[in-house]
Amino acid sequence: MLTGDDFAAVLKSRERSRATHFSLHWRAGPASVPRLGVVASKKLARTSVRRNLIKRQTRALFRLWQQGCGSQPEGGPAGGPALDVVLKLNANVVALARAAQYSQIAGLMQSLPRV
Repeated sequence: MLTGDDFAAVLKSRERSRATHFSLHWRAGPASVPRLGVVASKKLARTSVRRNLIKRQTRALFRLWQQGCGSQPEGGPAGGPALDVVLKLNANVVALARAAQYSQIAGLMQSLPRV
């Protein structure tokens, strides 16, 4: 996802799942390819190292979720609409260990519906 309008549309959707530090929002997207967005602000993750770690972990888990769904990079399964997904950081992650951060994001990815 590239534009602010795409992010806003997904964040307004009712489909979401929450963990202690993160929330995951999704909706059926207009494209036939699943898209991912990550919102990690400097206010909640002060260093670029931490923000980039969140993004890398999220992308890796999103790829695993896609493989579990059986979706191909060129389109969603059975030609149906793919999901637009946004992971948003909601709380300060300074004291959160990397493994705990990964497990929270993985738990949220498991709550995504299979398309």
